[in-house]
Amino acid sequence: MAKPTQIFLSGKIENLIYYEFRGKPCARTVPTRVRQSKATKASAKLFGMAVSMSAALRQGLGTVLPRKDVYKNMYRLNTALLQWLKEERSKNPLPSNELSALHGLSFNEDCSLFSYLRKAVTVDWSKPGRAVVRIPALTPAKDIAAPSKTQKLIWKIAAASCDVDSPSAVGEQAFAEVEMSYDNVPVGARSLELPFSLGRGDLAVVVSSLQYRVAKSGRTALVTNSKWTPVDIVDAAYW
Repeated sequence: MAKPTQIFLSGKIENLIYYEFRGKPCARTVPTRVRQSKATKASAKLFGMAVSMSAALRQGLGTVLPRKDVYKNMYRLNTALLQWLKEERSKNPLPSNELSALHGLSFNEDCSLFSYLRKAVTVDWSKPGRAVVRIPALTPAKDIAAPSKTQKLIWKIAAASCDVDSPSAVGEQAFAEVEMSYDNVPVGARSLELPFSLGRGDLAVVVSSLQYRVAKSGRTALVTNSKWTPVDIVDAAYW
């Protein structure tokens, strides 16, 4: 350890760090390796898994994810996946479709599907090779909030999966779209069967978005205001 006779600077210059220790001026080299504890290494591994899973799932969900604030969407999903890995999967590694860290995650910070829709979209995973998405029976003008002069609603549903332990790329992916009039006429429940096979260790998420067509100058125009483009995870499952 170098010990200059008087303090003439502090801080880092190239590979040397100047500092004071017990009242004495000192200097040391920058360490070439940082020692990590077992807990730090484990946390870093989970973070890397969450980032890789997020990239794979976002690739499969690209048809519905908002193009605005792409990095915010990425960080939001990264955080949710890391929370699931740390707090839920670590405690219960068995298959489950009750993943609270992911269910209800909104990809649009300006609005949420769950705040606009008074009845829940659900997913049935029990049918082999299928993810059955169920849009409940509803009266659109009463059960769904919408901007003024809305005439049509467009539901977009996307599903994607990845292998949790080796999330190098998206696994299964599926997409469906439903259009309905926005009025006071009751609409019966609908079931959308998406071809979707899952294997042991796969994580799957289903995302739903709503888009609105409003009357404008004698025609209908798609609303692009971010306050009216909710995109949320409606269900998630781990096999």
